[in-house]
Amino acid sequence: MNKVILLGRTVSDPEVKTVGETNVCNFVFAVDRPKTAKATEQTADFPDCTAWGKTAEFLGKYAPKGTKLLLEGVLQTTLFTDKEDKKRKATTIRVINAEFAGPKVENTKSEEASDDDDCPF
Repeated sequence: MNKVILLGRTVSDPEVKTVGETNVCNFVFAVDRPKTAKATEQTADFPDCTAWGKTAEFLGKYAPKGTKLLLEGVLQTTLFTDKEDKKRKATTIRVINAEFAGPKVENTKSEEASDDDDCPF
């Protein structure tokens, strides 16, 4: 069985592109590791994630940097040859489902308030 469930936050704004007629979204996700008795600081992993279709659209629209999410997906490994003709392997999380797991994060890229004239300060 290949199933991954992660609880964490988006590291940057998800980037949505169109491939053919389908949307694809790539992003990095921060997932805290459990603290151990020996650990003095919190550690985290930062897996690369990819989502397709409606899930990609959802993440691109509603999950800016810092959004706490619960992701469900599969581990996907791709073999390729780099520019120097060396064989490489990339492992990513292919996200199948994403749900909010915390309060809404204000999108800093949203339009600025145009009611400055009404501000009493």
